[in-house]
Amino acid sequence: MSETLAVSRAIQNKSSRFSALRELVKYMPEVLSETLEVARSIQDKSSRLSALSDLAEYIPELMSEALTLVYSIQNETSRADVLSKLIPKFKVIETDFAVWQDVVHTLAHRNRKSFLEDIPKLAPAMISLCGGDKTVLNLVVEAMRDVCRQWP
Repeated sequence: MSETLAVSRAIQNKSSRFSALRELVKYMPEVLSETLEVARSIQDKSSRLSALSDLAEYIPELMSEALTLVYSIQNETSRADVLSKLIPKFKVIETDFAVWQDVVHTLAHRNRKSFLEDIPKLAPAMISLCGGDKTVLNLVVEAMRDVCRQWP
């Protein structure tokens, strides 16, 4: 395994080095801090965002850093598209109501079809924020039907 680590460390491209180290973290947790350091040094904002959100599985606090990057994207539609890809990586229990409010508001900048496709991704958060009450999903579906009746 140490030979694999040495080869991974020798990779010049930071995104590629991150990918290699990220795979090693599963077997060698001691390389997590080094992997995080590489992730933070990636210059391309989109690649850095992806790297940070990948590591959030190991370091949940990184989602706030990833969200800061998302919210630095100026174009609202682009920001919403990136955020949509991040939703499945959120730890619902560790994310508070205000964050989810911002997420939904941002996602609303997507076109109608895309926004509706995001709703199922939000289901775990909706249930969690309602104390585990799954009937909230029925209420959301009813509200969506009402909107569709008024705005075909």
